[in-house]
Amino acid sequence: MVVKRVKAGKPKRVVKKTVVKKAPKEVDDSKKRVSFAKKLTHSKIIEEDVNVSQNFDVTPSKGILKTRKRVADAEPETRPPAKTKPQTSDKENRIPRQESDEPQLTKKKPIQKFPKAAGKKKLVVKKSVKEKLLAMNPKERKAFLRELKAKSNPNFELASELKVHWEKLRSSKTPENVKEECIEKLCSLIKGNAVKLIFAHDTSRIFECLLALKRDNIRDMLFNELQPEIIKMSKSKYARYFVLRMLKYGTAEQRVRVFNAFEGHYPSIYRTSWSASVLETAYSDYASCTKRNEIVCEFYGKEFAFLKKTGAAVPTIQTIKALDKQRQNEVATNLYENLETAVGKEHINHSLTHRLLSDFFTIANKEQRGEMIDLLKDRVPQFCHTRDGSRAAQYCVWYGNVKERKVIVKSFKDLVVNTVKDEFAHRVILSIFDTVDDTTLVNKYITKEIGNYIGDVVVEKFGQWVLHYIVHPRDYRFFHNSTVELLKQGDGNEHTKKPASERYREIFDALKKPLLTYIAANMEELLFNKMTSTLVLNILEPEVEKEPFKRVIDDEDKIACFKAIAEVVGKEFIPFNLETDPHIIEGGCARFSFMNLLKRDHLQGNIKLSDYLAELPSDHLGSFIAINNGCFVLRNMVKSGSEKAKIAVTKAANLKTLKKSPHIGAKHLMEELNLK
Repeated sequence: MVVKRVKAGKPKRVVKKTVVKKAPKEVDDSKKRVSFAKKLTHSKIIEEDVNVSQNFDVTPSKGILKTRKRVADAEPETRPPAKTKPQTSDKENRIPRQESDEPQLTKKKPIQKFPKAAGKKKLVVKKSVKEKLLAMNPKERKAFLRELKAKSNPNFELASELKVHWEKLRSSKTPENVKEECIEKLCSLIKGNAVKLIFAHDTSRIFECLLALKRDNIRDMLFNELQPEIIKMSKSKYARYFVLRMLKYGTAEQRVRVFNAFEGHYPSIYRTSWSASVLETAYSDYASCTKRNEIVCEFYGKEFAFLKKTGAAVPTIQTIKALDKQRQNEVATNLYENLETAVGKEHINHSLTHRLLSDFFTIANKEQRGEMIDLLKDRVPQFCHTRDGSRAAQYCVWYGNVKERKVIVKSFKDLVVNTVKDEFAHRVILSIFDTVDDTTLVNKYITKEIGNYIGDVVVEKFGQWVLHYIVHPRDYRFFHNSTVELLKQGDGNEHTKKPASERYREIFDALKKPLLTYIAANMEELLFNKMTSTLVLNILEPEVEKEPFKRVIDDEDKIACFKAIAEVVGKEFIPFNLETDPHIIEGGCARFSFMNLLKRDHLQGNIKLSDYLAELPSDHLGSFIAINNGCFVLRNMVKSGSEKAKIAVTKAANLKTLKKSPHIGAKHLMEELNLK
């Protein structure tokens, strides 16, 4: 119920409303210290513009028992219900706390969040200043803000003047004589003030512009003035670009001075993301092999950095490997401390990081290696594209446990095609084929994707190497001994249990269908390519000595491939024709693969290549006698082929022509035919 009331004796100024609630049950007023407290609990005078429809508890607007002000904290819009604690009397609170030896479970205090490092100070504008700005016109407002900025930045006027000349210099519409004047003014203004200006986001670009002019006097003037600040500039967000430009446009002597400034600070430079990118550029693009070893040895420990200053030989990882185990563990610990935080940042893409990882895995013990693999398991595709990075990735595959290997294999999802085509990254895929027992997982994430994009993989050099490895792992006829020895380092690890022959067979079975289908459809193109012709030979040839597993090909796939080869052989043959591409029997890589398949045709079983060659027209087979290679083709059909092939060659060969032929192959063919 809402009742309007006005106090008597006073003029009616404000109309107020009173919210009256139902009176509670009678309470003994003698227990209360204030006699009118009861009335205050169920009535309150509120302003007319307040919404009284809300259901809220009416409380005194100001405490009467306490003179201290209460400041209400700003509550968020959605606040979870507060947890009530059991009320205790004052006496209970005054009981001293009894300490006991038993551990007490307490709530974990929230981690204190420290404010971010202060960067550029923001210009704070008060309310009164804002009112002034609103009253100004645009021109006055611009001048006023400029004055405020000048107060907060002592170099504001100088920077503004520099930017005016810089804008003229970089404009394509500015005449050359005006540009020369701008360059002179910029140099005169910067001289003596370079250290004050190089760290700002706008003026630092003026330095880069001047360096890009490639003028020796300007470059030397800026470098000599800023040389003491090289370390500080490398760690700056904007000034680091000046160091990068000096590495790019500076002389050989100036680059040496940059490296000399870095000496003794390489680990500290490496820890900061901005300076790490500068160090990466210096390491990968401008450092010699000796200088790279000097950079890396500082990460081995302080004693090795000191040893370098004495003029002794720079230690390498091979030198460390020759030391005792305790010293190796110390170096590995130092490397781990530098890499622990770096592998989770952009540093993982740097070639210096890859070198440090490779050195770490070379000397680390089992425990250290396991900790590092746990950090790297889901980031392997990011660093396996360099020589050192691929070695580190191979260590992760070789010595990772089953769960870690599973994560590594899954991390290559949608990246397999680019990985197998890379010069170094494809080695990691070969190591996965060698060590991971879960071939179902490997086939799902790696082999299946290779099969889906077989056309892209087969035309790339290193993609062909991966296909060769699936068809015939560690084939001594194709892979270099150094590659095979590198892959053998992962043999005998504790987490690989499945026999190698079974693992290789399951991987080949997952790929053979798409691979053979592609080969049958593109036989001519593959046979006349040096790399892929060997792949055709390896997959279609019968079992050879020291083969890691027994390769089984479905009859329908073998028939399709042999028919495709016979179709290539059946193309029109014109001896010594220089106007068209050479025929398959005339020479080259195609003839090599074709002849090797034909020589071992008697080992093929029921399905033979010679059976499909015998179906070619007799006139076409007889034309092969015109060249020596053609005579040997017919001889191999007779010697290694089926009875059907022997009959076809006998029918096609003209004995009179053979007797008149000067070729050695004709004589051998006649001998084979006479033996019949």
